[in-house]
Amino acid sequence: MTQHIAIKGTVAIAKAVGLNRKDIGRMVREKKLPAFKLDGKSWVALPEDLEAWLRTQRDLAFGVEGDADRS
Repeated sequence: MTQHIAIKGTVAIAKAVGLNRKDIGRMVREKKLPAFKLDGKSWVALPEDLEAWLRTQRDLAFGVEGDADRS
């Protein structure tokens, strides 16, 4: 398995988190997804930031407070 330093582009980010690529830019602009524009054109996200975001979304869905690790 290849370890990536960063995930670049809405398609790759969407695939990584299971969302529609059309929602990625909007969610980042609204500060609802941890990504940024590195070159002024493409969205970039760090895998560890996306993983932390997904864990937070899971915890919110299950009503878990704090930093509980439900792996």
